[in-house]
Amino acid sequence: MSRADDPPSYDEAYDESGTARPHYAELLAALDDPGATAAEVSRRLRARRVGFGSPPADITLDPVPRILTESEWAELQTGIAQRLLALEAFVADVYGDGRVFADGVLAREDVESSPHLYLGEQPLLPSVPSRLVTGDDDELDDLVVKPRGEMGGEGVVVWRDADDETRERVRREIAAEPGGWIGQQLIRLSVHPTVVDGRLEPRHVDLRPFALLSDAGVRVSRPAPHAWRWSAGPWS
Repeated sequence: MSRADDPPSYDEAYDESGTARPHYAELLAALDDPGATAAEVSRRLRARRVGFGSPPADITLDPVPRILTESEWAELQTGIAQRLLALEAFVADVYGDGRVFADGVLAREDVESSPHLYLGEQPLLPSVPSRLVTGDDDELDDLVVKPRGEMGGEGVVVWRDADDETRERVRREIAAEPGGWIGQQLIRLSVHPTVVDGRLEPRHVDLRPFALLSDAGVRVSRPAPHAWRWSAGPWS
């Protein structure tokens, strides 16, 4: 939920004046009828029996591809590979020499700084500031509160926008499972043009590259050319 004093989301395809960014200009100019394009994509998926589940149910695939410039992708690719190498070094240390334990009590800050600790490098893709949330006296207004063991947005609460009933319920769950919840700083997500009711509307979408680690190093795959529509709010 947005507020009047919230900063606007960064639009990946349009600048502040509403003009298409250079790497999106040709694509957006060609989308003279987004609704017809979306309908044709759906028709082709059905014709090829592409769906979800068994028997396959229809899926919605947005026809507007997400475009990354070479410099944007290079930064993401290098940063993701760095994270994977750092994680590999961390796991090897935990099950090997245990330097991280010899240095003192393991804290979240130690984990977040692992690229510097194990690779001798500063993190290229810093994590969202996070901390454990505890009990009734914990100040949560500026946080996104989420259970540590869930995936896919399950149980996520934007605290400042939650009603009293939700807050009381989550407080009880936190008290029942100390250490099972974290709070993350509110981060404004970018938006991307998506076909909604036959026209382009800004929506928040995921970016899901995959990284593979082998003896030859790290290989980070380019994301699929189409992004799935994501209906979550503007905060992460």
